Amino acid sequence: MPDSPPPPESLSPMTTPALILRWFERVREQFQLGVLSGAAFNELLQSFQFSDAQGTLWTPGARTSQWYRWDGRQWTPGAPPERLQLPAFVLASTELPPLPLASTAAAPSEPRAVRCPKCGAANLGKKFCTKCGTKLPLA
Repeated sequence: MPDSPPPPESLSPMTTPALILRWFERVREQFQLGVLSGAAFNELLQSFQFSDAQGTLWTPGARTSQWYRWDGRQWTPGAPPERLQLPAFVLASTELPPLPLASTAAAPSEPRAVRCPKCGAANLGKKFCTKCGTKLPLA
């Protein structure tokens, strides 16, 4: 019997950098609200490393939404490709908030994040933008 390709279910699931950033913002908000300790947040940062089709690692910055690429020696700022691979352990992890879907809307009872008028960063329960320091409008 000739070798056949693996079934689609065995391929690495892919997602967009924008969805990963939305997911990361939820983790960062949990840290900012005191739900996660600094040690737990730093440990989760290790989980936010995603490969592209060529095997290059990408990660969002801990304090910003800037993407960084591992060049073999250090993390350098860069623009990730349109699709990144999700590691299997991320999909099964119960410690991380669920990955948001493109059509997922926040429940009306949840506090809404305020978008910074200067840089566009989402800020939950803040008076000043956590990315650029601009005073935020009241929610």
